[in-house]
Amino acid sequence: MAEQEEFDSAEAAEPVIETGAAAIAAGLDAARDDPGLRPSVAAFFEAQRRLIEAQTHHLQRQLGQVRLTTVSAALKLVLQSLTLAAIFGVFILVGTMVRDAMDDHGLVIESFSAPPELAARGLTGQVLAQDVLGRVAAIRRIANDNSITVTDDVRTDGADSLKVEIPETGVSLGDVETWLHRKLGHAKRLTGAVSQDAAGNVAIELQLSGADPITAEGPAANLAGLLQQAAEHAFAAFDPVNYVLYLVGSGRDDDALAAAGRNAQAAITPLDLANGLSLWATVDGDRRRAASKALLAIRADPKIWAGWSECANANRDLGRDQEAIGCLRGMLRTHARDQWRNHQAAMPYLFHLARAALDRNLADYQGLEAEMDRLYPRHGGALDRLIAEATASAALHDCSGARRDLAWAATAGAVSPTSMLKSGWRIAVCQGDSPAALASAQGLVSSAQQQRAIAQQASVGAFDAAIATTYTPWLARALVGSGQVAQAQAVIATTPTDCYLCLRTRALVAAAAGDPHGADHWFAESVRQAPSPPFAWLEWGQAKLYRHDLPGAIIALAAAHRASPTFADPLEVWGEALLASGDANAAAAKLSQASDRAPRWGRAQLKWAEALARLGRTDEAHKRYTAAAGLDLSAAERAELARARL
Repeated sequence: MAEQEEFDSAEAAEPVIETGAAAIAAGLDAARDDPGLRPSVAAFFEAQRRLIEAQTHHLQRQLGQVRLTTVSAALKLVLQSLTLAAIFGVFILVGTMVRDAMDDHGLVIESFSAPPELAARGLTGQVLAQDVLGRVAAIRRIANDNSITVTDDVRTDGADSLKVEIPETGVSLGDVETWLHRKLGHAKRLTGAVSQDAAGNVAIELQLSGADPITAEGPAANLAGLLQQAAEHAFAAFDPVNYVLYLVGSGRDDDALAAAGRNAQAAITPLDLANGLSLWATVDGDRRRAASKALLAIRADPKIWAGWSECANANRDLGRDQEAIGCLRGMLRTHARDQWRNHQAAMPYLFHLARAALDRNLADYQGLEAEMDRLYPRHGGALDRLIAEATASAALHDCSGARRDLAWAATAGAVSPTSMLKSGWRIAVCQGDSPAALASAQGLVSSAQQQRAIAQQASVGAFDAAIATTYTPWLARALVGSGQVAQAQAVIATTPTDCYLCLRTRALVAAAAGDPHGADHWFAESVRQAPSPPFAWLEWGQAKLYRHDLPGAIIALAAAHRASPTFADPLEVWGEALLASGDANAAAAKLSQASDRAPRWGRAQLKWAEALARLGRTDEAHKRYTAAAGLDLSAAERAELARARL
């Protein structure tokens, strides 16, 4: 700045010499005429040269000062920006720390005290605290693996907040964070003391904030077992819901049922009671009792998803499809804001699961595929997707696709024997392979009976329900397909009469036995108990078609179509009924619609071709016959195709 002032002063003191172009020109002309003026002109030009040099020098200094000022301003701006960024960063850091502290609902395990005898063996209080920490973290991982409602929230609370605090000297960012968590958070703190008496017995005493004291006693030789017992009790006090899931994941079903019952009985608020009863129903193998508990959960708080979900699950296991549909619809009316904190993030996934189950119940397989696209890329693995796709493909009569998906699933991972048998039964039905369907059904009944024999008491009822309401009806259907009608009658007679699949199967067995009145009775009871699903209407229409009651068949098939407009099967059978009545034009329209909904269904293509051929549309019929030849057909259908193309 001093140089700038000096420069300005010097510039102000500099005399200003003004010259005009005309005067200079006149002087030059005069110098040419008068040699005596030449020295004066030369002096004038010398003075001008010195002036220009001085001005150039001053201008260069001025430009240097401008550059320096510009650089200084830029550096100042950078420093100001960095300062603002640093301040903003501090605000963000502090805000994040405050937010994390306020969201902290975890468990903090503090250092334990240990007797000298154990400390001498290296089992200091810090080592024991770390041991308990590891055990609690393992318990939590098992619980998380067996739950669809804890996901990220448990991992955050578990992985990030389960820690041992070690006192430090001085103040650090970690100290600030710890202080914020203590002041703003909701974490529970676990302290412990280990003692040993003269006889060598060890007592582990834990204290969890807000809970009763926890004690585990026994011989020092069993210290590891005592630490595990203490860790389990501490986790049960900290997170009783996840503790039940941990017991389930550990194969301790009876303990899980008892723990869930204690949770439900200890509930105070309606929300806690609804969730407690729902979890109690989830782990109760007696599915009728579970359904009752789920209804109590809904009555306690109908805004809670878990009661509706378990109501759907229990009724599904009991074969009460209409009740399951109603419960699924009830669940879809709930809102995330009304749920437990650690359930809220999982609600979108749970809704997709509910919609997928609803689509299966209502035979909306296009909707089911859409839900699978939403579910599995984010929340499931390739194995889950393949099993689900195999089921959907079989329902859409794409038998080859179902076999391919099942084979890929078997190659991709460990598919349970039960899943393989279930998929095998569906594929056999898709192919019309009665012996294969019979083998799969017999395998399912036998496998469930074997598992029931070794199951804990709390789980026995789940196997009983699966045998009674799913595997036995499948077995009866396979027996009918194999021509063993008398055996099918004996088998289906053992099933409950409030089970939708059981009632439909009773009707099919009666029809196969030549008892149309019995068949109509059981079909009517099926649609009375479950008016929403299309399956009883479809099978009733098929039964009426086979006994040549064409008007009755069309009425039933129209009802099935109203129940599920995207379901291909009612349209296909309706088309066959119209063909049998001689209305080939209407039949072709129905069979075209069926093929649109199930494009890989060989029979639909075959019957569509037959309708087109009757209408004299030979070229179109040929295309349909060619399409049918490349799809899955039963032996009888292949013979029909061969006759049609002669």
